[in-house]
Amino acid sequence: MKQLIAIRRLRYGTRHLQVGDRFEARDSDARLLMRMKRAVEPARAPVDIAPMPATVEAKLNELAPKSAAPEIQDKPLKPWEAPEPVAPLTLRSPLDQMRDRYQKETGKKPDARWGIARIEKELTGGV
Repeated sequence: MKQLIAIRRLRYGTRHLQVGDRFEARDSDARLLMRMKRAVEPARAPVDIAPMPATVEAKLNELAPKSAAPEIQDKPLKPWEAPEPVAPLTLRSPLDQMRDRYQKETGKKPDARWGIARIEKELTGGV
């Protein structure tokens, strides 16, 4: 028999279990209930771990890689030193690029049903 804790409402045997109720189940039933995510085994008691000896901690700190990041200086930039703003990168589809080109060259919006081939045909004069 295994001790379990219900993590969902369920009926086991004649008992109606609520979330958090502890109960005992046969080993085969326990495996099934845990796989169905209806119950879990109670957590084991935490184990006390002795603190690390100071000599070991000192050795680990000595062997740890030093940070390669440069020191950050809190010196404000002067307006003439500020970097120029960079235009945001916009990824446009080739079809959108062709529509923009058509609109710039003709001054009209292309038909929404037109594909790249039709827009190229219209730009070259219908050849």
